[in-house]
Amino acid sequence: MGVLLICTDLPPSDRRHARLEAELQGDDATCRVLGSTWAVFTSEPPAKWYARVRRVLGAEYPVLVVAVMSKLAGQLPVETMAWLDRHLGSGGG
Repeated sequence: MGVLLICTDLPPSDRRHARLEAELQGDDATCRVLGSTWAVFTSEPPAKWYARVRRVLGAEYPVLVVAVMSKLAGQLPVETMAWLDRHLGSGGG
């Protein structure tokens, strides 16, 4: 199991944003990091998640799915950093 970041520049006002969020949601397994960036705790590879996102978005918007492999630092809401710390075991933040 690991954490993937799923990033796109899909504007929140686009009707597909709600569909994408619904596709990505799952109990504690998904966390919205920023406007159109999600973190997913999964055993599936980035290519599989890319295909899922691409099915919702079509080819119009860029998508990046990348595995998070190390500690992190940043300024995000406390609950988001806590989610990342919990799933990465990084203690960073």
